[in-house]
Amino acid sequence: TGSNHVREKDGVWAALAWLQILASQKQSVKGVLENHWAVYGRNFFTRYDFENCKSEEGAAMMDRLHKFIQDGSHNIGKSFTSLDKTFVISKMDDFSYTDPIDGSVSNNQVNADII
Repeated sequence: TGSNHVREKDGVWAALAWLQILASQKQSVKGVLENHWAVYGRNFFTRYDFENCKSEEGAAMMDRLHKFIQDGSHNIGKSFTSLDKTFVISKMDDFSYTDPIDGSVSNNQVNADII
C-alpha cells in the first residue's frame, strides 16, 4: 500500500498507541510492563523476515523446521541455552491463517511457545 519508506505501516500506530497508554496510565514504560507481567506473565512476540535469500535455501530451512515440529514429542521439554539463559520448548506447531478481510491464505506459519 503506497510507498515503502516505512516498512511496517502499523508501527506508527503502535507508537501512538504506546503514547496514549503512557499518558492515560501516568506511568513509565517499565511500570506499564511490570503491571502487565503481574497479570499476564512475561511474554513477547517475534517475527523473522528473510529477504534476499535464494528460495531453495529458504525452502530447505522451512523443511527442516517442519520436520523438527513433526517430531514434537521428542522436542517438547527440550532446552536450549544462549547467552547464559536457558529456554525450554513447551509447545510448537504450524498453522494456516486466512485473512478475514481479503481472504488471502498464509500456509505453513510456525508457532513455538518457549519458556
